[in-house]
Amino acid sequence: MAVIKSRPKVRLYLESEVRAGQEVVGRLEIVAKRDTPADFLEVRLTGRERLSSGRSAKERIVLDLRAVRAGPLTVRRGRSEIPLRFPIPADATPSYLGRTVRVEHTLLVHLSIPWWPDLRTAFGVTLLPPSREASAQPVLFRSAFEGPQRSAAYLEGSLASDEVEPGGRLVGAVALSNVAQNRYRAMRLRLSAVEHADVSSLGMHSAEAFRLDYGLPLKDPVEGQTIPFNIALPPHIAPSWTERTWRLTWQLDVRAEVRLRDDAVAHVPITILPRPAAGAARAPARVAPSVGSERLQLVWQAVAASEGLQLDGEALVGDRSGAQLSVRREQRDQGICLVGELRYRSLRLGLHIAPSSGLRLRRGRLRLGPRRRTHAVDGRDERAQAAGGLLQRALEPFDRVELEDDRALVVRHASGEDEKPLRAAVDALVVLAQEIQAVRLWIPAPEVFRDGLQSWSELALQLHAPLDLGDMSVEGTLDGASARAVGWREGGTQSSLELRPPLSLPEEASCVLGGATAMPGAVGGASELVSGLVAVGELVIAPAGITLTSREPLLDGMAALELLRRMGRVCEALREGGPYR
Repeated sequence: MAVIKSRPKVRLYLESEVRAGQEVVGRLEIVAKRDTPADFLEVRLTGRERLSSGRSAKERIVLDLRAVRAGPLTVRRGRSEIPLRFPIPADATPSYLGRTVRVEHTLLVHLSIPWWPDLRTAFGVTLLPPSREASAQPVLFRSAFEGPQRSAAYLEGSLASDEVEPGGRLVGAVALSNVAQNRYRAMRLRLSAVEHADVSSLGMHSAEAFRLDYGLPLKDPVEGQTIPFNIALPPHIAPSWTERTWRLTWQLDVRAEVRLRDDAVAHVPITILPRPAAGAARAPARVAPSVGSERLQLVWQAVAASEGLQLDGEALVGDRSGAQLSVRREQRDQGICLVGELRYRSLRLGLHIAPSSGLRLRRGRLRLGPRRRTHAVDGRDERAQAAGGLLQRALEPFDRVELEDDRALVVRHASGEDEKPLRAAVDALVVLAQEIQAVRLWIPAPEVFRDGLQSWSELALQLHAPLDLGDMSVEGTLDGASARAVGWREGGTQSSLELRPPLSLPEEASCVLGGATAMPGAVGGASELVSGLVAVGELVIAPAGITLTSREPLLDGMAALELLRRMGRVCEALREGGPYR
């Protein structure tokens, strides 16, 4: 043992954010110049709350967790790692640094070294509150409960949701009344946070902790005209929180300033949600209820009646040319847009049309919309490129397109508040549905299947189902069992056959066979049939059915039919040899 001891150095590494209700995962790295004996090693996570205002102050411990307790031990020379893994209660008070309230969390490391000063190290840790999704409840507000009064200044408005995530957007709209009687000069929005702390016996002390001011353009306002707003919130603002001794509340103040008269003001309580977990998808942007929504409802009802559609909530829905159609309004970065969606039977071309990122070369390109935005076209083979070209004219009216084999999502920069542009968007979506159906009828068989097309058409008749030429597939029934045959997949080098009987196969017969793989004993009398199938490709037997996969395309539909029938005989043989024979 060295006569002169030394204190090791400690580093802390956390694998993820520290959040209440979750488990902390990390490690301590200890670097020692020589072997160091220690009585014990202790790691604790503590939280301290301090409330202060003037001369009054209160403190309390809100969290004290022991993560590691070990010893006696010897810290070896060089680098040593000690894993950390401990849960944090879901009701733990999160970290917060405000004006009158401070909650700080610290990870304390204590290494007791006999006959030498102990190693004590503290690491500041930010404890986040548990994340949750927004309820997305729209909010309506107004400056006077009774509504517009005579010539008094008045405003009414709405928010898409009274719950917003940090880094999200506060989406809403405002409309003014009594415009002729008031000289409105400015529209101000103020988002503020207020701390309420139980500092003294005199009751809660309130102090503004945070403020954001915004202005909306207000030039020549029109009676009842919608003034939308879409405000980006900072990503690191503190969430709303309520504790036994303090709380943090948020409020939106909407003020219409009037010359020489009282302003119109509305106060709207809102909730700032905890910051979402790293990598979590944000809630989709929503549209605030329109001010004057009755007129908007009448417009959409009129378009639904004239186009033969139904108004389902806030969307027009119906069926056109074998596709399910819907049109709705969405709040996007460009403002309120009309979003159309089509869902239809898959073309099976691997078709993908989407805005081009410019980061990689694509096979084909289309320029769509009034701004001629470039869209990339991808697919399994040249037939997908040709299909994109055939659809270009039908896609021209849209500013953004995302089209797949079985779904099309299109965006048109129009608010949908007037009948004419709404009707034009619906008509353009109907034309697109018609063109997709026309492309389906145009799709030729892959080049390698041209000679075997007749046999695959006969297979489709035997399975009582249509033949999809995109990937030469048929999905139907054969002797009471569900059957599916796929002539080729991505790259044109793989095919598959599936047969799912109405009754489950024995569990003990489950296996994956291919090449020299030995057959399980449960296959029994079906071994000869199975051997013939394994010669074609990989065979998977499961209680739900049998799947045969080959690395070669199935060019002959009648050969595929014979293989499906052989798979059916294997199912019969397995059930006859099973426990329920």
